[in-house]
Amino acid sequence: MTEEKSLHMAGFWIRLAAIGIDSLVVVGAAYLVVVSARAYAHYVPLEILAVALALSYSAILIGAHGQTIGKFLCGLHVLRKDGKPVNYFTGILRELIGKPVIALMLPFGLPVAIIRVFGASEAGGALLVLFSLFLFVFYVMYFVKTKRTWYDDLSGTFVQQEFPRKKRDSLVLALVATVSASALLLQTIVCIKYYGLYSDLLPYSSARPASDDRDPGRLIDVSSLEPSKNPRFVRWLDANAFSPVDYAVQAASTHQLVVFGEMHNVKSQISFLAEAIPALYHRAGVR
Repeated sequence: MTEEKSLHMAGFWIRLAAIGIDSLVVVGAAYLVVVSARAYAHYVPLEILAVALALSYSAILIGAHGQTIGKFLCGLHVLRKDGKPVNYFTGILRELIGKPVIALMLPFGLPVAIIRVFGASEAGGALLVLFSLFLFVFYVMYFVKTKRTWYDDLSGTFVQQEFPRKKRDSLVLALVATVSASALLLQTIVCIKYYGLYSDLLPYSSARPASDDRDPGRLIDVSSLEPSKNPRFVRWLDANAFSPVDYAVQAASTHQLVVFGEMHNVKSQISFLAEAIPALYHRAGVR
């Protein structure tokens, strides 16, 4: 076998470059769908669509050809351990099962999701994150030694490259630089937009609600009120209290600007916004 056709086990940087190219392809396709749907007054969540496209895109192409667009451009090919081509079952096992499972185990995966959704004590959260970091370090060490990922082991595959080392290194450098520069440019544009918004809102940041002038020592927790002991407070609540959605509608009806904040992945806050949006549209005239 000649040097030009010789195969090399693909290393970290060339595989990262292929992932970067595939990410640009998937995100670009998802963005086109989102923009097209928006033109017809339909909302499509970019993040969910991008994840769905990424999983189906990689599973189908790996199963059919052993290559995605990124892997093709980088000269990478996914093969079974015996050197034979992969099939759709292997592609599904590798891309739809192996990769998501590994992603959940690594930092910012399942441990962070558990903390965000269910909450955790400071010590418990730290242990989850430390355990995740330990897995990540072990995962990197395993890849450096074997040039195989855990999802390669799960699916019985490995990744090879058909370029000699000199050409491979040059290609990796060019691809990583291109992908990194594109990502940096996009992030810079986003930061500039946010800075403009921050500058526009800065004059209003010193506004203080009336509640700031209250004496904290005189505040009473609503849950501790009893009709027999605090009839005046109870009567006031009966006459003036709003449900969260009604309060949002009342605020939006009487103010030109109402800011809503929510924590991603916290179900109660997402549910509130989902319930409030139709009410804000129909009852408060928010457009």
